[in-house]
Amino acid sequence: MTDLGVGEERSRFEAEGWEFLGPEPVCSDWREYRSFLAASRGEFSPVKSGYVTARTGWFSDRSALYLALGRPVLLQETGWSVWLPEGKGLVAFRTPEEAVAKAREIESDHGRHARAAEEVAREHLAAEKSIVNALKRL
Repeated sequence: MTDLGVGEERSRFEAEGWEFLGPEPVCSDWREYRSFLAASRGEFSPVKSGYVTARTGWFSDRSALYLALGRPVLLQETGWSVWLPEGKGLVAFRTPEEAVAKAREIESDHGRHARAAEEVAREHLAAEKSIVNALKRL
């Protein structure tokens, strides 16, 4: 899903087999959005450079949804791995080359990463556990 318009950058991605969808049909209703996420194999998400440079710990609510649906997440490291387990189901990358290697690793054992993704959501992001854990850290 993107708002990346027609142009050279988008054309390069399309030449490599990427498909782009506008946000309107997917985001118009929460059920459609959930179905869209559930139909995918997982999430790949590079983030804004400021989040990486400042090591803000930024973590997307969309990533949380993917995990809850049992979909692996390959997310650029912003410092979030200090708070959440990294390695199975929720995987960090720092460079484009590392992203490629980690994507291949996830795909080679997708079932295990999918189960681990759901476990990360249940153990670390569910409100009944995450709120208690956050309060303990204060």
